[in-house]
Amino acid sequence: MHSCNHDHSQQEHAAIEWHDSEITAISRLPNALVLDIRAVVHRSQGNPGTDPGTVWVQPAAVILDNCRLTGPPPALPGNIAAGQVWSDYDYNSMIRCPFTSNAEASLDLTLSSGERLWLDADQLTITFTGEPEFLEDFVPERIEDDYGV
Repeated sequence: MHSCNHDHSQQEHAAIEWHDSEITAISRLPNALVLDIRAVVHRSQGNPGTDPGTVWVQPAAVILDNCRLTGPPPALPGNIAAGQVWSDYDYNSMIRCPFTSNAEASLDLTLSSGERLWLDADQLTITFTGEPEFLEDFVPERIEDDYGV
């Protein structure tokens, strides 16, 4: 029987790690561009990706209102090597989900193929679109090091 030491009375926070996530489709709506991604998601009752928690794969959509695409779209599917969002704050490598920018936003994704996707939008929204699949428990290295592992 699997036992966990999570206090389920607290809210779990979720954040997408751009690295190892995958763009599966890009679609254009009348006033938006939508990136469908197979997201690597860290979940924790503390800070996802920093504090102990779990790692999942979950479908998500990045919706860019009145999007301006710089350059040609990448070949799909595309594995993301690095990513960053600039808006009211600089979100480097990870971004909470669900997320909505409070201002104009830029999304910069570098794919493992070397292709780069740079998008500017009036607003950026990220939402989960499907069920998560468990990958692994996440234990920060600093905690592992305390035990000599």
